[in-house]
Amino acid sequence: MMILHLFRAFFFIFATLLLISCGGGSTVTSVTLSSDPADVPVGGRTTLIAEATNSVTGDALGEKVTFTIRHNESGSHLDVVNDRLDANNQARAIFHAGSKSGTDIVEASFASGARATTTIKVGDGVVIGDIRLEAFSQSGGGVSQAWRIRATVTDTRGFPAPGITVLFSTNNGNLGLTGVPTNSAGLAETILTLADDTQGARVWATAGGISVSINVGPRN
Repeated sequence: MMILHLFRAFFFIFATLLLISCGGGSTVTSVTLSSDPADVPVGGRTTLIAEATNSVTGDALGEKVTFTIRHNESGSHLDVVNDRLDANNQARAIFHAGSKSGTDIVEASFASGARATTTIKVGDGVVIGDIRLEAFSQSGGGVSQAWRIRATVTDTRGFPAPGITVLFSTNNGNLGLTGVPTNSAGLAETILTLADDTQGARVWATAGGISVSINVGPRN
């Protein structure tokens, strides 16, 4: 019985090593993937480190790692530094963020099926889906006319997008604030003041590559 167990163990190890040497498999059973840093600016980069944390043989030196971008909102790409595990059981790639804010997901995998992912926040980490612009009269009388301009920003899923800077501009009058970050509800507001209530203006709100506008006044 002892001889049978030894034979089975020897055969398993031999078959595993043969599979690896032929390039058709992997002994890695678990892997981690980290990015340092995990938050990068638009157009920035970060280093990805895949590390085999367990393998059948205990020595995974030289085994091939495949780096793949599984979710790409920013337009990112990868430069692989080494796709074979080194003496520290690690492989590296450089993540290059794209030209848009968003959340990207990268995966490191082995032929054995072991895999891990990491999430990288690019810029604001939000892809803007829509901006709704509204104007509310604030004047209670007098010569000048004031309007509260409200931008409601949502992401591509329709959820409020907090922490996004909205740029306001106009072709007439004065804006109290021209760059306003959205609050937790995705709202950003500014005040437009016109010289009198017979004037009108057009106001624009821009964020995340989207620009919308609204006509404001005159009051009738």
